[in-house]
Amino acid sequence: MASTRRGLFSRSLGSGVRGPHRPSRGTRPRCRELASEQLERRLALAVTTPFTVRYTTNDTGDITFAANTLMTAPPSDPNAVNAQNGVGSKVANNDFIMTYVDVDSDPTTFNSSRSDLVMPAGSQVLFAGLYWGSRTNGTTAGAATALRNTVKFMTPGGAYQDLTGSTVGTKGNEYHAFKDVTGLVAAAGDGTYTVANVQAQKDRTDAYAGWSLVVAYRAPGEPARNLTVFDGYASVASTPTSDKSVDIQIDGFKAPLQGPVKATLGFIAYEGDLKMTGDTVKFDGKSLSNAANPANDFFNSTISNRGALVSTKDPDYVNQLGYDADLITADGIIKNAATKATITMTTGGETYYPGVVTSAIDIFAPEISVVKSVVDENGGDVVAGDVLTYTMTVANDATALDN
Repeated sequence: MASTRRGLFSRSLGSGVRGPHRPSRGTRPRCRELASEQLERRLALAVTTPFTVRYTTNDTGDITFAANTLMTAPPSDPNAVNAQNGVGSKVANNDFIMTYVDVDSDPTTFNSSRSDLVMPAGSQVLFAGLYWGSRTNGTTAGAATALRNTVKFMTPGGAYQDLTGSTVGTKGNEYHAFKDVTGLVAAAGDGTYTVANVQAQKDRTDAYAGWSLVVAYRAPGEPARNLTVFDGYASVASTPTSDKSVDIQIDGFKAPLQGPVKATLGFIAYEGDLKMTGDTVKFDGKSLSNAANPANDFFNSTISNRGALVSTKDPDYVNQLGYDADLITADGIIKNAATKATITMTTGGETYYPGVVTSAIDIFAPEISVVKSVVDENGGDVVAGDVLTYTMTVANDATALDN
């Protein structure tokens, strides 16, 4: 039976909890406010919207992203191509008068980009959340504050649908928005998704925009995992000192009793710049890094999957110039039998805005099988008065997570 209490998750396999539709954070249920005290141990000024659980379940599956940028360096700038490839001395959005990405040749859109959703064969979508964000500027066309929650969304083989979501968080003109698209993605499956008309201020330096489709799925052959999607909004900055660090506590799982505990974490953040160092992520006190996300420049405008840059997107830039969507392996960090863990995001210099954190953690889920047999000790057909010997064999399946 699924628990509905936020922050304390103890559920059977296959149960799932998806947070209620939130027209605005100002009207969210009291239970989410209480949950923030359990799910996040934070320094108050850094977080404008506490990170709380959007969706969680224990199931045989995983979490994946499809994501892309909607802003880049202008083609007229001689340094643009190098910046998009992540090379040269000018690689940050501060270095350019930023402009829209628009790949769809549709006169009704002013920005657009594509990315492929990839899942194992036979997967079943459990949850799909569309997230987007940028900076707006009053009533400016294409950057209207009043239209922050609107977006165009195209599923594989389909046409654009106009969606209206809800604002997750803001800080001044910066914003982060969400729409539950589980039904749309479950019906369409994997393939190429397109997002357009995200309100975003262009023609200025230090501009950014991007989107991510966050999908939790069940798939044949996957191990049992706790799958959780957190969202919120924070400004991680070097000043004031209170904004330098944000902690998020993960619970609702029980790690295997022995052997290395496998985990994958996901992060979506705005304004992390390539080669602006000092931003780090720790998991239970251990720094995370891989080939795509250095320990001292973790939020570096990459879209990556476990250390490999994702190339199934259009445009396929190495450097998103202010947008990150990364999945990173975090095996062997959680202790055996642990029931909680902590993610810490810090900065030593640049400012960035985390909006989504996901976790997929292997759990203790023994697969018990019972085989019963009977022998008639008198032989022949069973008749009244015969002595029957019953044997029951109880086994933990070899694929169970505690082996």
